Amino acid sequence: MVCTVFLLAATYGSALMMGFFATWSVAVLPGLDATGAQAAVRVMTSVNQTVLTPAFATVFFGTPLALVLASVASAAEGAWVVTAACTAALFLYGLGVVCVTTTVNVPLNDALSRAHGDDPEAAWLRFATRWRPWNHVRAVSATAAFSLCLVAWHPIALSG
Repeated sequence: MVCTVFLLAATYGSALMMGFFATWSVAVLPGLDATGAQAAVRVMTSVNQTVLTPAFATVFFGTPLALVLASVASAAEGAWVVTAACTAALFLYGLGVVCVTTTVNVPLNDALSRAHGDDPEAAWLRFATRWRPWNHVRAVSATAAFSLCLVAWHPIALSG
């Protein structure tokens, strides 16, 4: 089955992004809060600059590409349950991960990096109160996409 390779990539990609965003929600942001605003602003700005690597981009953008290819390949093979699950996963990942990241989290990251002259307490509060709930949205969306990828495996496993 051609779609198996693409579904495998989408499953691993969505799982990696699920873990990435969930870790930010449950450990990194609370840890940054505990360091104080000045350190939190400095560390978050540094992390936002260093996360932009080919490895991150491959997983972040490769996951929806793999979902598109899995949807197309499974449709061509007449595997409609797989197609539906992959298409739904693509919608959730695209909207809840890619769109939220590019329209909310990245602009907030950019604003934080320009806040060097601001009061660190005010800058961190302004940043974290908006960034945190949208990161939860990304974590839940990646989790839902991963779950749908798991649903897509069921018909594949049954077919042999």
